[in-house]
Amino acid sequence: MTNNYTLVEKSQATKWTRFFNYIIDATIFYILIFLFGGLLGVWYSLTQSELAYSIIQAMTNASRLVDQFVTMVLYAIFMFVQEWIFKGRSIGKFITGTKAVNETNLPLNVIDLLKRNFTRAVPFEAFSFFGQNGLHDKWSNTRVVNVKQFEESLRLRDEMEEIGQVVA
Repeated sequence: MTNNYTLVEKSQATKWTRFFNYIIDATIFYILIFLFGGLLGVWYSLTQSELAYSIIQAMTNASRLVDQFVTMVLYAIFMFVQEWIFKGRSIGKFITGTKAVNETNLPLNVIDLLKRNFTRAVPFEAFSFFGQNGLHDKWSNTRVVNVKQFEESLRLRDEMEEIGQVVA
């Protein structure tokens, strides 16, 4: 009998697929940040809102270190929300046919997703997946799998288990 851990490991997405997930998700994130900045500028232009002005000033006067930290935290939130709403998937993962799963195929819970996505705030973490498993996979006990391959493996395992059951 094949256990869930083995099925997860056999169905893991390739490093290149993981890289494309990152590129797609990061591009969408930066487009949203750009749109937010534009909307903030329009809001201030139309209303002369002190709140909008304060946000623009804070963004303009932030040090590079603060800017990078805030950007990493916002990216972690962006990824957390997607993977929470779409049950382990982001826009990039939908496009590449992958999803994040628990390494033993238990349903992802909020703690798994928080660990997974806030680990992304570690500098250079995005490139850690070029090793065996990325930090956000390792520290949260999750993996990214090819959905079709993984679901087919689960189906075949279930069929094999049914064959072995005694029918009463």
